[in-house]
Amino acid sequence: SKATVSVLNWRCGVWGAGRAQEVCERDEAMRHSRYLSLSSLPLQMSLLLSFVCAGLWFLGTTAGLCYKAVVLPYPDGVIAGEFVGVVFVMVLEALYHSMASRGNLLEFQGPLLFALLMGLVQVAYVVYTFRFQPYVVRLDFYFGIVFLAGKGLSILLMGNQFLSLSCVSQTL
Repeated sequence: SKATVSVLNWRCGVWGAGRAQEVCERDEAMRHSRYLSLSSLPLQMSLLLSFVCAGLWFLGTTAGLCYKAVVLPYPDGVIAGEFVGVVFVMVLEALYHSMASRGNLLEFQGPLLFALLMGLVQVAYVVYTFRFQPYVVRLDFYFGIVFLAGKGLSILLMGNQFLSLSCVSQTL
């Protein structure tokens, strides 16, 4: 298109003759060849869904912990540990989202593997709260199920993306 040609001409004028020729030839080859993109749109969408589910879980769990601390006879010192655990999971969620997006969009296996491990740690903590929290109210259970559904979908799609990238890297 005319816009692409004008951008290429602008780049060639800005960078000078030697580097510009190399970049322009590469860009021209990329425009005319079939570039294989391995980044996954369903994974990216599930990461966004997982992030929203984690935010809902955080709000619901924090409100539930505040309610339980006021109304129920919660053991001393345990409520602070529960709050720290919830904040830790949300910090992991931010890192998880960042690393998974980076691994998906840049098609790198390392960040995807690291994000998979962080996702499994988050799932383990939520399952821990189901089993070993002193008081688990029904609302905690429902918010945990929402979190696990979003996280499970993104972990499955991320595992698929990791395997597809490893298969392609072995064939190249």
